[in-house]
Amino acid sequence: MTVSALPLGEHPAFAVLAAVEGALAGGGDLSVYDGLSAEDAVTLAGRWSRVNSKVAAHAMAATRSVDRSGAARRAGASSTGSLLASQFGGDRNAAARDVHLGWALEKATLTEHALADGRISKEQARLIARAIAGLPDDIPAETRQKCERALIEDAKTLTMRDLQYRADRISDMLKPVEEVDADEGQKVEDRERQAYERSQLWLRDNRDGTWAGSFTLPEAQAGALKSALDGFSAPRRRHLDDGQADTDLTYPQRQGRAFIALIDHLPTDGLPDAGGSGMTVTLNLDLQQLIDGLGTATTSTGQRMSASQVRQHACRVGIVPQVLGGQSLPLDLGRKQRLFTPPNASPWRTGTRGARCPTATGRRPGARRTTRGNPGPTAGAPIWRTGCCSVPSTTG
Repeated sequence: MTVSALPLGEHPAFAVLAAVEGALAGGGDLSVYDGLSAEDAVTLAGRWSRVNSKVAAHAMAATRSVDRSGAARRAGASSTGSLLASQFGGDRNAAARDVHLGWALEKATLTEHALADGRISKEQARLIARAIAGLPDDIPAETRQKCERALIEDAKTLTMRDLQYRADRISDMLKPVEEVDADEGQKVEDRERQAYERSQLWLRDNRDGTWAGSFTLPEAQAGALKSALDGFSAPRRRHLDDGQADTDLTYPQRQGRAFIALIDHLPTDGLPDAGGSGMTVTLNLDLQQLIDGLGTATTSTGQRMSASQVRQHACRVGIVPQVLGGQSLPLDLGRKQRLFTPPNASPWRTGTRGARCPTATGRRPGARRTTRGNPGPTAGAPIWRTGCCSVPSTTG
């Protein structure tokens, strides 16, 4: 049987699109969302998300049709993603991902139908389709659909991260536990390798004393970086910032200042010669200027640096004994003696999972270790100080 293409605009798919466009003609009156109750706003937002999923299913089917037709080659475009990006949006990478998703959904029909029904989101569909594509080719179609149904059902209650973990072990529906463990380990290893290959970083001089940039890191290293930044931006350290009031700082601003602190505390040894102790500074000022905080210096990479910042770096590498902050407090001295030592704190954390407040079941975010200074039977015992109480340790 020969199927001929209908004239442009007469295909049934155009009728579906015209109906959607007609309902949203002119963009609608967005002011109708003003004054909604909280319950109504949540309901509407959820329903619009489902509508968005339904539209995405049609868009993925259309994208797949474009790639199948070879339209990009005839138009002289380098790829279907490039052709679609030129039509709308301009994001070639996003368009290329949509092309891949369109083809993946063709082999995961249950997932495509769930997306078209608004039961799962586009990102959930992408994850499920990728998991189904990773199943062995020789399994029966009934078993493949059973795995697909299970993931679609799990998507109703699991977060994206937990759904990823479940997808990594979806083969437990057809293999022994030992083989499932091996499959999961191989998937994670492959994902780590691919993440390492996709890692990148770029920086750009804004010519106003700041630089801007972006980076892509593997999950483990990104988690370690976030943990370090959260440590620098913890509430207990905010009193060290005597500039802008904490209530005036957004979360990105706090993390930006934490990133500065992290760079300033890079170790002075153990880095390649290109890194050294963070930077090599050529000083163009005499000792008195350094003491008075006047004048400027030039880094080996060509940036100008104030004398006050030079003193901070000189303190960090041990050239200057100490530098006092705006509140006349040592910035980097005495913390290891004042706070409880990590070897003593480790058994405490292991045994109790942190100090317990009267109304809490674990160490509260931002809690810190210190030692009791008053004499008595608990002198020197660690205390976890939190926003609601101070809990002394009885484990020594």
